[in-house]
Amino acid sequence: MRWRPLLILLLLAATARADDGARYRGWTLTALTLTVDPGAPDVARREATALLEAAKPGLALASSGGLFSRRHPDFTPALLEADRRRLSLYLARRGFPRATITPSFTPAARGRRLALTLGVRPGPMARVTDLVLSGLPPDYAAFGDSLARAAADGRRFSEERLAAITSAVGARLRAGGYAALTVEAGVTPLDSTRVRLDLAVTPGARYVFGAPRVSGVPADLERLAASHLRVLTGKGYAPSLMTRAQNDLRTLQLFRRIDLRDEPAAGDSLAVLAELAPRKPRSTSASVGTWSDHPFRVRAAWEHRNLFGGGRGLRLRGAWSPEQQQGGVDVWWPGLPRPRTTSSLGLAYVAEREASYHQDTATLEAALLIRPWTDTPTQWRPSLSVGYVRADPSSTAEQAFEAGDGLLSILALDASRDGSDDPLEPSRGTRLQARAEYSPAGVLSDYPFASGEAQAVAYATLARFTLAARVAGGLASPLGDATRLLPGKRLFAGGASSMRGYRRRELGPRDASDDPLGGRVRLLAGLELRRPLLGRVGLALFADAGQVWERPRDLRLGELAVAVGPGLLVSTPVGALRGDFAFNLRDAPDRWLFHFSVGHPW
Repeated sequence: MRWRPLLILLLLAATARADDGARYRGWTLTALTLTVDPGAPDVARREATALLEAAKPGLALASSGGLFSRRHPDFTPALLEADRRRLSLYLARRGFPRATITPSFTPAARGRRLALTLGVRPGPMARVTDLVLSGLPPDYAAFGDSLARAAADGRRFSEERLAAITSAVGARLRAGGYAALTVEAGVTPLDSTRVRLDLAVTPGARYVFGAPRVSGVPADLERLAASHLRVLTGKGYAPSLMTRAQNDLRTLQLFRRIDLRDEPAAGDSLAVLAELAPRKPRSTSASVGTWSDHPFRVRAAWEHRNLFGGGRGLRLRGAWSPEQQQGGVDVWWPGLPRPRTTSSLGLAYVAEREASYHQDTATLEAALLIRPWTDTPTQWRPSLSVGYVRADPSSTAEQAFEAGDGLLSILALDASRDGSDDPLEPSRGTRLQARAEYSPAGVLSDYPFASGEAQAVAYATLARFTLAARVAGGLASPLGDATRLLPGKRLFAGGASSMRGYRRRELGPRDASDDPLGGRVRLLAGLELRRPLLGRVGLALFADAGQVWERPRDLRLGELAVAVGPGLLVSTPVGALRGDFAFNLRDAPDRWLFHFSVGHPW
């Protein structure tokens, strides 16, 4: 930048006539102290003190090492001069161009040991009082005026701040299609305390995206990738669109490397070049743990993501726990009917073996997975399923559950948005989930009902703590002439990821044998503080609340069960291993409960 020669001259003048400490050459420097002239104005003294604290570790004369082992350098005038110049330049680039640095020496009585103090007189603090932007396109005049007002606020000048303003101008114009713009930044001193920032913009042409070109993958995947990139053709250039396209390709899970770049093509267009590398299409996964309210669960899956070519794949899956066994096969077609959409067809069988009922369900489901916007982590999944159900409640639960054999057709919509910062150990952001089901009375549905469930989770960082908060609710109701719900469509609560004061599904109505019946209304809430202790080990403190009611008119917030307790966490690559001790604050079958789980409850 064109103002740096002036700073260098000021630095040379400021450092030319100080004691260089030549008489202490080779002495061991045991202490280095940086001080600010107490006579400096309060604001300048505070700002300069903070800068010196940040700069000290980078000085050659600063000692280094840990608490019990420190490395003390040998003093030389050359090191002193280098540190003074380094410190002066550091301060000049951060708003103190006329700072002077004076060394003073305190030798020890014996042993050729030395303490050094660098006294800093910061001088006038340079403040930004004006910003001049030249060369902006006419339609960016309002943006330029707003930026100028925000930047000329009288705060201390720094190179980092100038770079941030320059970057903001470049990002705003590139987002508007100016792919080849340049921004030249400069600083003009107005007097001893004020500076003006000068930004000269050369926007160049306004570009649009041209046709994509894909390389590095077989022909079928090349066509698939090109179809996802073709949505850019004809649109104005914007880096965010390139990021969206890259995310579109990443969601296909077919490529281990995705390199997108643009290059000038005919006229004012930019060709989109995609260099891809395919990933292994086959994978096998297995897990043993909880991951749900089931105390013990085994899962396994095998999939081939490109078995039928063009990203069309197949998955075999299964899961087993004492209370539930399930298996299924799924096939899918990416990009049908449009990019960011995946069509799927699945066949599944679920056997539920609960204390109060047995239910077997075979289902054929057709679904669409829609990602409306790749810059927000939102997914929609409408589906239609047709199945056959056999429900067999225990004799004491017959009045609560539908029973017998019949058809069950369901129109469903799932929606989710994961705005958290980490899938396994979130510390900021939100997660939203919702599901609605509708089974109309008719030829293909012998058990008509409607239901809806939703959950919202928020994460925040407080000092070294992570605060997690959750609220969830559900409502289900039979339709038409039906008066009862199928057992598997009733709502249950209790367990490691639900309400930890109760065992799995044991919160809410019971039958004459004291087995859980679930209900039609469910409400859950919780707060949890998580904090790392040592290495991978952490601690959690939680409070859970929840209840299940038979009918909406039965809902009473005063009936919410509440449990509190601590948890011990061990972080692993697959999620946290947790042991939670829950203490019920109200009457419950168990005053104390212990839950082991894999992964956080929310």
